[in-house]
Amino acid sequence: MKSSLLFLAEGTRGDHFSSGFDLIFSWDYYSTLKSVYAGGSAMSITSTHATEYNSVPKGKHRLRFTTNHDESAWDNSPVQIFKGIQGALSASAITIFLEGVPLLYSGQEVGRASKTPFFSKSPINWNENPFMLKAYADMMNVYTRNDVARRGENTLFQYRDAVCFKKTYQGKEMLIMANVRNQQTQISLPLALQNTYWKDALSNVNDTLNSTVTLSPYQYRILIH
Repeated sequence: MKSSLLFLAEGTRGDHFSSGFDLIFSWDYYSTLKSVYAGGSAMSITSTHATEYNSVPKGKHRLRFTTNHDESAWDNSPVQIFKGIQGALSASAITIFLEGVPLLYSGQEVGRASKTPFFSKSPINWNENPFMLKAYADMMNVYTRNDVARRGENTLFQYRDAVCFKKTYQGKEMLIMANVRNQQTQISLPLALQNTYWKDALSNVNDTLNSTVTLSPYQYRILIH
Protein backbone atom coordinates (compact mmCIF):
# COMPACT_ATOMS: atom_id res chain seq x y z
CA MET A 1 0.00 0.00 0.00
CA LYS A 2 1.38 3.38 -1.02
CA SER A 3 1.79 5.93 1.76
CA SER A 4 3.17 9.43 1.99
CA LEU A 5 4.08 12.01 4.60
CA LEU A 6 3.00 15.63 4.62
CA PHE A 7 5.10 18.02 6.72
CA LEU A 8 3.43 21.09 8.22
CA ALA A 9 5.54 23.76 9.90
CA GLU A 10 3.79 25.65 12.67
CA GLY A 11 5.26 28.87 11.37
CA THR A 12 5.23 31.28 8.43
CA ARG A 13 8.88 31.65 7.36
CA GLY A 14 9.75 30.99 3.75
CA ASP A 15 12.82 29.00 4.74
CA HIS A 16 10.55 26.33 6.24
CA PHE A 17 9.97 25.22 2.66
CA SER A 18 13.67 24.87 1.91
CA SER A 19 13.99 22.89 5.14
CA GLY A 20 11.63 20.24 3.77
CA PHE A 21 8.21 21.35 4.94
CA ASP A 22 5.26 21.11 2.52
CA LEU A 23 2.91 23.53 4.28
CA ILE A 24 3.20 26.63 6.41
CA PHE A 25 0.51 28.68 8.12
CA SER A 26 -1.15 31.72 6.54
CA TRP A 27 -1.38 34.15 9.44
CA ASP A 28 -1.17 37.36 7.41
CA TYR A 29 -4.08 36.23 5.27
CA TYR A 30 -6.13 35.42 8.37
CA SER A 31 -5.43 38.84 9.92
CA THR A 32 -6.32 40.57 6.66
CA LEU A 33 -9.56 38.59 6.33
CA LYS A 34 -10.63 39.67 9.81
CA SER A 35 -9.86 43.32 9.06
CA VAL A 36 -11.90 43.19 5.84
CA TYR A 37 -14.99 41.83 7.59
CA ALA A 38 -14.52 44.59 10.16
CA GLY A 39 -14.89 47.17 7.36
CA GLY A 40 -11.59 47.20 5.49
CA SER A 41 -11.28 47.02 1.71
CA ALA A 42 -11.70 43.57 0.17
CA MET A 43 -8.86 44.43 -2.20
CA SER A 44 -6.43 43.80 0.66
CA ILE A 45 -7.35 40.08 0.63
CA THR A 46 -6.05 39.56 -2.88
CA SER A 47 -2.98 41.73 -2.28
CA THR A 48 -2.10 39.83 0.91
CA HIS A 49 -2.67 36.57 -0.92
CA ALA A 50 -0.28 37.60 -3.69
CA THR A 51 2.38 38.68 -1.17
CA GLU A 52 2.14 35.42 0.76
CA TYR A 53 2.42 33.29 -2.35
CA ASN A 54 5.39 35.20 -3.79
CA SER A 55 7.69 33.05 -1.64
CA VAL A 56 5.93 29.69 -2.07
CA PRO A 57 7.82 27.20 -4.29
CA LYS A 58 5.91 25.15 -6.84
CA GLY A 59 4.24 22.16 -5.19
CA LYS A 60 4.24 23.78 -1.73
CA HIS A 61 1.33 25.62 -0.12
CA ARG A 62 0.00 27.85 2.61
CA LEU A 63 -2.53 26.48 5.08
CA ARG A 64 -5.58 28.73 4.92
CA PHE A 65 -8.18 28.98 7.69
CA THR A 66 -10.86 31.09 9.34
CA THR A 67 -9.99 29.55 12.72
CA ASN A 68 -7.67 26.89 14.10
CA HIS A 69 -6.76 25.23 17.41
CA ASP A 70 -4.96 28.33 18.74
CA GLU A 71 -7.45 30.91 17.52
CA SER A 72 -10.53 29.00 18.61
CA ALA A 73 -9.20 28.73 22.14
CA TRP A 74 -8.21 32.36 22.64
CA ASP A 75 -9.90 34.41 19.92
CA ASN A 76 -13.58 34.59 19.04
CA SER A 77 -15.16 31.95 16.84
CA PRO A 78 -15.76 32.55 13.10
CA VAL A 79 -19.48 33.30 13.58
CA GLN A 80 -18.49 36.15 15.89
CA ILE A 81 -15.50 37.43 13.92
CA PHE A 82 -17.28 37.33 10.57
CA LYS A 83 -20.61 38.68 11.81
CA GLY A 84 -22.79 35.58 11.95
CA ILE A 85 -23.33 32.27 10.18
CA GLN A 86 -23.63 33.71 6.66
CA GLY A 87 -20.57 35.90 7.17
CA ALA A 88 -18.57 32.92 8.39
CA LEU A 89 -19.61 30.95 5.30
CA SER A 90 -18.73 33.84 3.02
CA ALA A 91 -15.26 34.10 4.58
CA SER A 92 -14.82 30.33 4.24
CA ALA A 93 -15.82 30.34 0.57
CA ILE A 94 -13.04 32.84 -0.18
CA THR A 95 -10.55 30.96 1.98
CA ILE A 96 -11.28 27.49 0.60
CA PHE A 97 -11.16 28.41 -3.08
CA LEU A 98 -8.64 31.26 -3.37
CA GLU A 99 -5.55 29.08 -3.09
CA GLY A 100 -3.69 26.94 -0.60
CA VAL A 101 -4.86 24.04 1.52
CA PRO A 102 -8.08 24.73 3.44
CA LEU A 103 -8.30 23.86 7.13
CA LEU A 104 -11.60 23.31 8.95
CA TYR A 105 -11.41 23.20 12.73
CA SER A 106 -13.71 21.40 15.16
CA GLY A 107 -16.97 23.22 15.67
CA GLN A 108 -16.82 25.80 12.91
CA GLU A 109 -18.91 23.50 10.68
CA VAL A 110 -21.90 23.97 12.97
CA GLY A 111 -21.30 27.59 13.89
CA ARG A 112 -20.14 27.15 17.46
CA ALA A 113 -20.30 30.64 18.97
CA SER A 114 -18.21 30.04 22.08
CA LYS A 115 -14.47 29.51 22.30
CA THR A 116 -13.25 25.91 22.09
CA PRO A 117 -11.13 24.92 25.12
CA PHE A 118 -7.63 23.86 24.17
CA PHE A 119 -6.90 21.36 26.95
CA SER A 120 -10.32 20.01 27.92
CA LYS A 121 -13.06 17.95 26.32
CA SER A 122 -15.60 19.97 24.36
CA PRO A 123 -17.98 17.78 22.31
CA ILE A 124 -19.44 19.14 19.08
CA ASN A 125 -23.22 19.41 18.84
CA TRP A 126 -23.72 18.12 15.29
CA ASN A 127 -27.42 19.03 15.45
CA GLU A 128 -26.64 22.73 15.82
CA ASN A 129 -27.17 24.82 12.67
CA PRO A 130 -27.70 21.95 10.19
CA PHE A 131 -27.94 24.47 7.34
CA MET A 132 -24.38 25.57 8.01
CA LEU A 133 -23.08 22.01 8.21
CA LYS A 134 -24.68 21.26 4.82
CA ALA A 135 -23.24 24.45 3.34
CA TYR A 136 -19.71 23.40 4.36
CA ALA A 137 -20.29 19.88 3.03
CA ASP A 138 -21.51 21.29 -0.29
CA MET A 139 -18.53 23.62 -0.62
CA MET A 140 -16.03 20.88 0.16
CA ASN A 141 -17.79 18.55 -2.27
CA VAL A 142 -17.28 21.11 -5.04
CA TYR A 143 -13.69 21.63 -3.96
CA THR A 144 -12.75 17.94 -3.94
CA ARG A 145 -14.60 17.00 -7.15
CA ASN A 146 -13.18 19.75 -9.37
CA ASP A 147 -9.49 19.93 -10.23
CA VAL A 148 -9.91 23.56 -11.26
CA ALA A 149 -10.85 24.42 -7.66
CA ARG A 150 -7.58 23.02 -6.31
CA ARG A 151 -5.18 23.59 -9.20
CA GLY A 152 -6.60 26.50 -11.14
CA GLU A 153 -4.59 29.61 -11.96
CA ASN A 154 -6.20 32.72 -10.53
CA THR A 155 -7.35 35.86 -12.30
CA LEU A 156 -8.16 38.38 -9.58
CA PHE A 157 -10.74 41.17 -9.92
CA GLN A 158 -10.60 44.07 -7.49
CA TYR A 159 -13.58 45.40 -5.55
CA ARG A 160 -13.88 47.11 -2.19
CA ASP A 161 -16.94 45.28 -0.88
CA ALA A 162 -16.66 41.90 -2.58
CA VAL A 163 -14.04 39.34 -3.53
CA CYS A 164 -14.13 38.00 -7.08
CA PHE A 165 -11.69 35.70 -8.83
CA LYS A 166 -11.66 33.24 -11.72
CA LYS A 167 -9.74 29.97 -11.70
CA THR A 168 -8.61 28.28 -14.94
CA TYR A 169 -7.27 24.74 -15.38
CA GLN A 170 -7.16 22.45 -18.42
CA GLY A 171 -10.04 24.16 -20.21
CA LYS A 172 -12.24 24.42 -17.10
CA GLU A 173 -13.14 27.70 -15.43
CA MET A 174 -14.53 28.45 -11.99
CA LEU A 175 -15.72 31.85 -10.78
CA ILE A 176 -16.04 32.71 -7.10
CA MET A 177 -17.81 35.85 -5.89
CA ALA A 178 -18.35 36.68 -2.23
CA ASN A 179 -19.91 39.70 -0.55
CA VAL A 180 -17.89 40.71 2.54
CA ARG A 181 -20.57 43.10 3.83
CA ASN A 182 -23.82 42.68 5.78
CA GLN A 183 -25.66 44.64 3.11
CA GLN A 184 -26.44 44.21 -0.56
CA THR A 185 -23.60 45.13 -2.90
CA GLN A 186 -23.41 45.39 -6.67
CA ILE A 187 -20.25 44.80 -8.68
CA SER A 188 -19.61 45.79 -12.28
CA LEU A 189 -18.07 42.88 -14.12
CA PRO A 190 -15.05 43.21 -16.43
CA LEU A 191 -15.76 42.77 -20.14
CA ALA A 192 -14.22 39.27 -20.07
CA LEU A 193 -17.02 38.08 -17.76
CA GLN A 194 -19.96 39.91 -19.30
CA ASN A 195 -22.48 37.83 -21.26
CA THR A 196 -20.86 34.56 -20.23
CA TYR A 197 -22.66 31.30 -19.43
CA TRP A 198 -22.09 29.28 -16.26
CA LYS A 199 -23.58 26.65 -14.01
CA ASP A 200 -23.99 27.22 -10.29
CA ALA A 201 -21.73 24.56 -8.74
CA LEU A 202 -23.85 24.38 -5.58
CA SER A 203 -27.36 24.24 -7.08
CA ASN A 204 -26.53 22.86 -10.56
CA VAL A 205 -28.68 25.64 -12.10
CA ASN A 206 -27.58 27.36 -15.32
CA ASP A 207 -26.66 31.03 -14.99
CA THR A 208 -25.83 33.90 -17.35
CA LEU A 209 -23.76 36.87 -16.26
CA ASN A 210 -24.58 40.31 -17.60
CA SER A 211 -22.69 43.52 -16.92
CA THR A 212 -23.35 43.62 -13.17
CA VAL A 213 -23.96 41.17 -10.33
CA THR A 214 -25.92 41.98 -7.19
CA LEU A 215 -24.97 40.02 -4.09
CA SER A 216 -27.17 39.89 -1.01
CA PRO A 217 -25.57 40.35 2.43
CA TYR A 218 -22.62 37.93 2.79
CA GLN A 219 -23.79 35.97 -0.26
CA TYR A 220 -21.23 33.83 -2.07
CA ARG A 221 -21.51 32.24 -5.49
CA ILE A 222 -19.45 29.44 -7.02
CA LEU A 223 -19.91 29.13 -10.78
CA ILE A 224 -18.29 26.67 -13.18
CA HIS A 225 -18.09 25.85 -16.88
